[in-house]
Amino acid sequence: RRLPVAVPTSGGFSAAARRRVAAVPPQAPRGPVESVPLLRLCWARSGDKGNLANVALIARRAEYLPLVRHAVTAERVKSYFAGRVAGRVERFDLPGIGALNFLCHEALGGGGMATLRSDPLAKTFGQVLLLMRVDVPV
Repeated sequence: RRLPVAVPTSGGFSAAARRRVAAVPPQAPRGPVESVPLLRLCWARSGDKGNLANVALIARRAEYLPLVRHAVTAERVKSYFAGRVAGRVERFDLPGIGALNFLCHEALGGGGMATLRSDPLAKTFGQVLLLMRVDVPV
């Protein structure tokens, strides 16, 4: 026997909330610096969608985000993955969670079963990006 269930369909995210949340401005380190792996500042998640690799960097602490936004640009990620990413790299800010998302085009040799690469699902991209060195204040 089937019972009807009312499912509310109103509410959700409003466009106005998205406009109110702004990305943190990038900030270069001041004074003496040392080079550390990004792993000290962020967590990462990565995956695929066809021939696209998707990499999210989540700042471990809110105060790290301006430095991460300064140090980890789309251009730098493209250069860092030069042997793996043939297309462009786009960066998207996720200010509500203190994160950045990178979309790497033409990154998987066709993706899924179409590729001969050892990581067809881009699962290692996040961990590899965490090895990138960035300058932080001493």
